[in-house]
Amino acid sequence: MLEVSWGISSVWLERSIRIAEVGSSSLPYSTNLIFRCPILRLSGRQSCYNIHMSKTPSAFLDRFAANRRAPLYLYAAGAILLILSIWLWWAKVSIDPQRVFRGMLANSLSTSGVTFNLVQGNANTDGAAPDGSKEVVQVQFGAHAAAHARSTLTQNNNTVTTEAIGTTAGDYTRYLSIKTANKDKNGKPVDVSAVQNVWAKTTPAEAAANQNTPLFTQVVLGIGLPLGSVPMPMADLTPAQRAALLQQIQNDNVYSPDFAKVKKGSAHGRLAYAYPVTLQPITYARMMKTFAGDLGLHNLDNFDPNSLTGAQPIELTFVVDAHARQLVEVDYATTSYKETYSNYGAITPLQLPTQTITNAELQKRLAALE
Repeated sequence: MLEVSWGISSVWLERSIRIAEVGSSSLPYSTNLIFRCPILRLSGRQSCYNIHMSKTPSAFLDRFAANRRAPLYLYAAGAILLILSIWLWWAKVSIDPQRVFRGMLANSLSTSGVTFNLVQGNANTDGAAPDGSKEVVQVQFGAHAAAHARSTLTQNNNTVTTEAIGTTAGDYTRYLSIKTANKDKNGKPVDVSAVQNVWAKTTPAEAAANQNTPLFTQVVLGIGLPLGSVPMPMADLTPAQRAALLQQIQNDNVYSPDFAKVKKGSAHGRLAYAYPVTLQPITYARMMKTFAGDLGLHNLDNFDPNSLTGAQPIELTFVVDAHARQLVEVDYATTSYKETYSNYGAITPLQLPTQTITNAELQKRLAALE
């Protein structure tokens, strides 16, 4: 009896399912699902959840997957735009000639060290030629401020190479090489062994007594105004000192570059700009007096910049590395004097001589050679 009843129920359920599948096609999906689910549970066929998911369009899953990847696409697009913006800024905005020049001024006042190469007359990169000179000076700032110079001077077939180290404790000088055609009183070549490779020390007190300017001071302030072989002050000033000095440079128009005549070229294989610059002696002297005070140097304390009133402007050419914003060369329009700059930020440990003679003794030995 139970077996017959089950067969009838099964047939009825199968018919009901087919009716539901056909008759409910015009109903809304939610109504259709409600109508069919009780019958399907009785028939033992798949659940309402499975029926719902089997009828869900595949496009829904595609959109769902796409939506999960959308943030990744946005991040990637944002990264590409950021990289492109940085490249455009680096390639266009950052190398704007006016920006580069202003950046060079700031960088010159915030370097821990630099190397000067000074050439005058007929000197060349291989050494000094007749009646010319070449000097390489390494200078470093900060707690261990010092200058290290090597100079070669050639004049009248005589060539002298010297080395000097300047610190706050004093200057050390020696003759590395002396080549001369001069003869002694006996007609023999001059014996220079008494002065060659002998270090002489000059204390600050001795330098002041003889009115000599210490080497470090000569390097950072020059050997005289209005220009003094230091067309651009270089040091590692504090942020406040640097900001104040840059403001003074701007307000006084110390440097007047002609941006309309800037030439694009290269220096050491890098993009560089050549700026025609007009320097005003009186405003330059004011700047250097402030700069000396910032460094704790008092050589210009009694100098009156107004004494240069009426002095003619000085025409220079500044060559600046466009990307590094560093001064790499200065050419003087009216002389054969040229300065180049390199090794920004480099600090080379200096070993001071342990065996020295006095500067007075060195001068006595030099006099004996004549």
